[in-house]
Amino acid sequence: TVSIGLLPDSSGYLEDILRMTDARWQAITDRTLEIGELGAYDVLLVGSGALRYFPSFRKVRARIDDFIKNGGTLVIMGQPEGWPSELLPVSLAPIRVELTGSSITVVDGAHDLLKRPNAVLSSGLSAWFERPATVTAAIVSPCRPILSGPRSEMLLSVSPVGRGNVVYCGLPLVDMIGKLNIEAIHLLANILNY
Repeated sequence: TVSIGLLPDSSGYLEDILRMTDARWQAITDRTLEIGELGAYDVLLVGSGALRYFPSFRKVRARIDDFIKNGGTLVIMGQPEGWPSELLPVSLAPIRVELTGSSITVVDGAHDLLKRPNAVLSSGLSAWFERPATVTAAIVSPCRPILSGPRSEMLLSVSPVGRGNVVYCGLPLVDMIGKLNIEAIHLLANILNY
């Protein structure tokens, strides 16, 4: 029942994943960001590297703020370093970190993002990182940390703003889902339904 507006990631794989679901989603255009009815969506999903294709995102801060404050959820997937700090009602600074399964810390295992509608086993997420992998975590403030990296960088966090939320996910869910990691599939579903 959730309506998703997608700003596709630079690989296009996030769009492919959504095509394989029954989710109600639509790839939005740069023009939609400027003048479209953002309130038609429950979730705006910003794929990794999406800003390269959406120059208007830098000009629509007030529209994004209104979307979130009025109950929308803005989901930011891992972004390249250099994300402009003035774009969101929270401070978000992406940082690349090398991650192993043992360096993932579950800060809030009882949070709905790990429980509803699907239980997400942190061991299943950690198992994907048998070999070290570089991911884009972030310094997010203010936020409620859920999963963090080796130096307390956010791998998954929620920042309430008005009646809505900004969710940051620095885990490489697209790659993990491509390898059929069931916990990544559950986590993406939980994030989109949050």
